[in-house]
Amino acid sequence: MRFLLALLSLITTPVAAQSLVAFPEPTRTDSGAICTRFEAVRVCRQPDGDDGHVVVKRNGRETLRWSASYPGLFDDLRVFRLPDDRLLVAVLDAVSNGISISTRTLTVTDGNTVLYSFMARDFDPDGGSFGVWNRQPVLWATVWRGMDDPSGRRGPGYYLVGRPFFLGPDGLMPVADLPIRVRRLLHSFQRGPGGPVAWLSDRRAESRRHDPFWSGRSSGTPGIITSVDLASSTVTVRVGDRDKEVRLNAWAGGEDRGRFGDAATGRLFPPGYMPTNIEGQLVQIGDGPDGLVVLWIEGINSS
Repeated sequence: MRFLLALLSLITTPVAAQSLVAFPEPTRTDSGAICTRFEAVRVCRQPDGDDGHVVVKRNGRETLRWSASYPGLFDDLRVFRLPDDRLLVAVLDAVSNGISISTRTLTVTDGNTVLYSFMARDFDPDGGSFGVWNRQPVLWATVWRGMDDPSGRRGPGYYLVGRPFFLGPDGLMPVADLPIRVRRLLHSFQRGPGGPVAWLSDRRAESRRHDPFWSGRSSGTPGIITSVDLASSTVTVRVGDRDKEVRLNAWAGGEDRGRFGDAATGRLFPPGYMPTNIEGQLVQIGDGPDGLVVLWIEGINSS
């Protein structure tokens, strides 16, 4: 019964207005920046020399600035205020050819500090990536993945995969009570109103208790994280008497391309996500699909 209730909760979209506030659509300024404002908070994605930045101001005073892709080709910037006044800022980085899959960097901040960030594909700028569970906003972090049909009735296909997370103040928390949802890209899959929550709530979507990116157990070679380089998104893990560098290079291929996973639930975190305060943490280093290195970490809160 609890599993059925979890599925029903997935359909609740968008999040209730009192728990999540969407800033207005951004507008362009004379300086080339795109900005949005709600009450005393103004967020802009602006050019800065050859680079781009996101700037947060409160009552006209700058409180935070971080690097982002240069505005111009992809100008979308969306901001949501979470129940505890933290912000989720979504910057559009790219749109693919073919079926026009969007890639966004999502950053969670308290307005003074960047708390954490990660990447998602086909995040809905109108709020359709959010649902509700236990009266809390749930973000369905989505990616696309080519994989086999688990039922064996059809050949390999392309699937939208959605993993549910609470946006905690200290990091993402997997919602273990909700299943992972996947939906195969077929002619019937029209990315219409409602965003990922509506698409994954469709009767043609399927539930997964186990992460479809990971067919094994959340285990591997033990190691300890000795250092983190945020600038290059590189984690150094001490394995026995040697160091292994793992790069959280979200989409590119190559050796030592990594993702973090939650050992308690066996679920992967979104591409590019790095848990906070992880130096000195024990991890299990596992081999994932397509050469992916998975750092399974203990102690991540889930609910």
